[in-house]
Amino acid sequence: MAWGFSHQPLADEELAAMIDAAEDHGDILDEAVVEGLAVTGMRIGEWCHQDRTWYESDADELRIAAIKECDCGECRRERLEPLLEARQVVCESDKPFSGWKGVIEDGKVVNRYVKYARRDGIGKARLDFYLDNAAGIWWPKSETSARVIPVPDSDVLEKMEWALELHGRGEDAQWPLTRHGTSKRIKQLAEKAGLEAVHAHRWRHHYGTRMAQDGFSAHEIKEAMGHSELDQSLTYVQFSGRRLRQSFDEKWSGLGHD
Repeated sequence: MAWGFSHQPLADEELAAMIDAAEDHGDILDEAVVEGLAVTGMRIGEWCHQDRTWYESDADELRIAAIKECDCGECRRERLEPLLEARQVVCESDKPFSGWKGVIEDGKVVNRYVKYARRDGIGKARLDFYLDNAAGIWWPKSETSARVIPVPDSDVLEKMEWALELHGRGEDAQWPLTRHGTSKRIKQLAEKAGLEAVHAHRWRHHYGTRMAQDGFSAHEIKEAMGHSELDQSLTYVQFSGRRLRQSFDEKWSGLGHD
């Protein structure tokens, strides 16, 4: 994984500036976004689809769902409609269900339906229930993305819960900001803080890099961040080492120097 400028972790001083900008603005949603992303490392898609059911009572953790109903435009357009089309192709074929793995036919990727129908925690019957009821569907990026995230910073978790209670949408109080709304708020706060090239995924990179710097193993990083491959987690360990070397090159003055 190459680290271009746009993929650099949010620096500690940038995060501090964003927190100050959010506090100056005095909006609980701003504070919850800026601080919550920093202590959870969630992808923006996960962040925008959290709801009250993800919060364990009296537990400093979040439980990201394996699948959930969602009526936002993204889930209807990009998930429900393609899945309905893919299921129709699969069901109208004489080919057995087990023969559809990784198959492309007539220019349509029909294995999307099969992929999620087979996923642990979803299952064909449950997926068909959502499709039959024309409900929008959201699921995390991979099976390993449905995970428990420890959040030892209870003050930040409290802000996130408070934001949900005040502004949450729907019966389960889904997060009030969409992907676009979250990105827009981050951009506005970054302008107030005098920062450029700040986007939500840089918080995730900050989270992974900080875990590596604090001594977490690649396996622990993988579990916390929901990576599907260990190599993704090792990237943070390697990047953290390069930053340490850079700091030594810049700051170490050698023996016998003040």
